Amino acid sequence: MNLIPSALQASCSSSPPPDYASESLRFVLQNIRSLRKNLDHFLLHFNGCQTLPHLLFLTETWLYSGEISHFNINNYTAFHHCNDKYRAGGVSVYVHDSLVSYTSTTFLELMSFDCVHVKVCLGDYCVEFFCGYRFHFVSIDTFFADFTDLLESCHSRNLFVLGDWNLDILTDNNSIRTYRNILCSLGLLILYEEPTRITAESRTCIDHILFRSSNNDAIPEFSIHDYRITDHAYICVELKSFYFRPPKRLPPKRSFIRIDYSGLRHDLSNESWDAIYIEEDCDTAFEKFINLLVAYIDKHKYTININSPKVKLKPWISDYLLNKIRFKNKLYQKFKRDPNSPTKKRRFLSYTKKLSHMLKLSKENYYRSILSGSSNPRKVWKI
Repeated sequence: MNLIPSALQASCSSSPPPDYASESLRFVLQNIRSLRKNLDHFLLHFNGCQTLPHLLFLTETWLYSGEISHFNINNYTAFHHCNDKYRAGGVSVYVHDSLVSYTSTTFLELMSFDCVHVKVCLGDYCVEFFCGYRFHFVSIDTFFADFTDLLESCHSRNLFVLGDWNLDILTDNNSIRTYRNILCSLGLLILYEEPTRITAESRTCIDHILFRSSNNDAIPEFSIHDYRITDHAYICVELKSFYFRPPKRLPPKRSFIRIDYSGLRHDLSNESWDAIYIEEDCDTAFEKFINLLVAYIDKHKYTININSPKVKLKPWISDYLLNKIRFKNKLYQKFKRDPNSPTKKRRFLSYTKKLSHMLKLSKENYYRSILSGSSNPRKVWKI
């Protein structure tokens, strides 16, 4: 077991995350406190990153299972653990498409916390992740029992346990001492003990990343950033010596469905329709007709994918806002070249905040115009 916490370097700031090495595994932890409200703000911080994370772990997503298709991120595959019985809670994991074929994901049903299990394997080297969110309304003893039973059954030597457990490890009380004893019995180290939730009244560390590693050279490096996406920090972690190439920033794709109407007309004109004409039951005949027509359409349907740097991530992002995003990226690059400049730092953060507000208003106006201008209920429900 590796017990070298002194080798871990912590930083808590509002600076951009570091540019990581080319061969490593990177992931981000963020308590998002509603994907509906804060996903756009969260995505803004991707635009300035030359190297993207392989994995995104988001807690308190507040999603219902019927709406998860609306919260996709380009070049990532999403896995959402939703509970339709209550508003709070929920865990989402986004796996970069370059890594998804090496990844298996499981949703765990526990009494005291939502949890997603992710296993990444490259050859003989595997890393497992358990990401969760603990419920306030369940007793701490129930949580400790669930937590212990879950991790005692996991024998992986390379393990990360991360999430919002609603336990402030910067305090010292019976619950925290019990928690630390459990971690010790499981061979888990605490990656950092720095504030991850800062409010006007408190500074607490309730977003935890715990780990154990079989490789002394694979001690995680981390940084904690106050982007004000929520009152919880944006936490970046890099696991070196993983020997996996970083995901490339791919241009956005726009897909179009096309139908070869010439071929479709040819097949329909040569169809005898005998199976329909001889059918005595009207409903059965109609069903056969529809099935046959759909089969011919599917036969002549094809998809065109267009790669373009000008394709917008969201329909409410106008050309004006696109230019604003590019300008924000330039401010980021200037700040990255001179991170000790308070003027460049202040300008970058101020501009990012204003841009987030503009994107939020643009999104609200976009959907308001669609809803107010549509008299077709079917189209409204498709939005």
